Amino acid sequence: MAPTNPSSSSGSSSPSGSGPHDEQYYIEQGKHYWQQQDIPRCFAAYDAAINLNPNSHAVQMKAMAMQILDFYYKDRFNP
Repeated sequence: MAPTNPSSSSGSSSPSGSGPHDEQYYIEQGKHYWQQQDIPRCFAAYDAAINLNPNSHAVQMKAMAMQILDFYYKDRFNP
């Protein structure tokens, strides 16, 4: 059985600051929607995180997601 760290599990039942006004909340939502291949919601979540903090890690994550989409779907904007 793996040892547990009491300090890391103390806030696991109710994480403080995780809600609609927390940048990390929206980043996690964006990751979840990316895994579900719900791209519009993924970008909306990243944009919400960016609106809360313009220097957010979500800026880089959204840019990487755009690069992936541009690579795999080159004709997505060309009818």
